[in-house]
Amino acid sequence: MPWNQDRWKSTNGHILKYDKLEHFIRDFIVLLAGALLFGLNGAVLGGWFLFIVLWEVKDGLRPYDGKNIEGFSWKDMLAGLMGGFAAIIVFAMTAADK
Repeated sequence: MPWNQDRWKSTNGHILKYDKLEHFIRDFIVLLAGALLFGLNGAVLGGWFLFIVLWEVKDGLRPYDGKNIEGFSWKDMLAGLMGGFAAIIVFAMTAADK
């Protein structure tokens, strides 16, 4: 599907109805889990960011199957980055309580 048909309210999610919400939640969980297990450091942040980029590269290389929206999406990346920002806030709040 052409990239210009990728909408913020895309309803082609795999688990949830909304694709961008899936990216937000997935990357929130991935970064928060990494931060809780290993601390919030450069390796965790770099690995998480690389995960987001490689996921979109994978989508960009996958041919459109006529049903699922695939292709590199800046909007998907931005949704994931926002999820990570939320994870950083939650991690900072939990660290402040200790």
